[in-house]
Parts: sequence; structure tokens; C-alpha cells
Amino acid sequence: MRRGGGGGFTRGGGGGGRRSDIRLKQEIIPLVRLNNGLELYRFRFKGSDHTAYVGVMAQEVQKIAPGAVCRDHEGYLVVNYNRIGVKFMTWKEWRTLHLRGVSSDDKSAPELKAEGKLVRGVKMFLPAGDRRTQQLSECR
Repeated sequence: MRRGGGGGFTRGGGGGGRRSDIRLKQEIIPLVRLNNGLELYRFRFKGSDHTAYVGVMAQEVQKIAPGAVCRDHEGYLVVNYNRIGVKFMTWKEWRTLHLRGVSSDDKSAPELKAEGKLVRGVKMFLPAGDRRTQQLSECR
């Protein structure tokens, strides 16, 4: 059984489906809670990939936008990031994007400033009816 990895059921960059099951992650650090209740985290996937990423936990997304979550062939939860309006990215990409404009000599919580920019800049797309409990579909 293959564990870890952020691959999902769509091809390409930062959106689409990504394995986001908490069971596949380690070194999980909360970054910011978005207006819709989703939390963004910094984490690493278990296994040989030592890259730090920023994303959501599928188990939390299930409660807020269950239509954006499915189960892969190994039983792990996958989140369609396009459905929740969040871009899956590396920690390095996230810091570069959200620390722009913060002076390097400003030592007063640059992460907090970055989080504020992120919360204002992210638009959430929750289709009508997604807040109800739904049975998980299998990812294709």
C-alpha cells in the first residue's frame, strides 16, 4: 500500500483533487481559519516527501462542504480544492504570496499579517446544499 503524497484525481497544478486525509499528514500546524470555518494548515506528508505544504484537512472539509470530498481507491479522503475555492500550494509558495509587502525589519508577527491577507483574498465557493450530510462518493 502506497502512503503519503498529495496526488489526487485531477492533473495539474494547485487545484483539483488532492489527498487531504489527516492520516497521511504529519507536523500539522494551524495557520488561519477562513470566514467559512475551514482552517488552513502547514504540514508534511508522511513518507519520503519532505516538502511543507499548505492546505486543508479532509475530515474538516467533510463537515463544511461534503460535496468537495470523496474517497480514493485506498480509502483515503480526497478534497477537490477547486470546489472549496482554495489553492493547494507549498509552504514556500504560500509565504512568498502572502508575505509580500511586509517589511523584513518588521519583527511583529509577520505570519499574522500574512494570514490577514489570505483571509481577505480567498473567495469560498460552497454550492447550495453542500452543508448537509452526504455519503462519500468514490473518486474517479
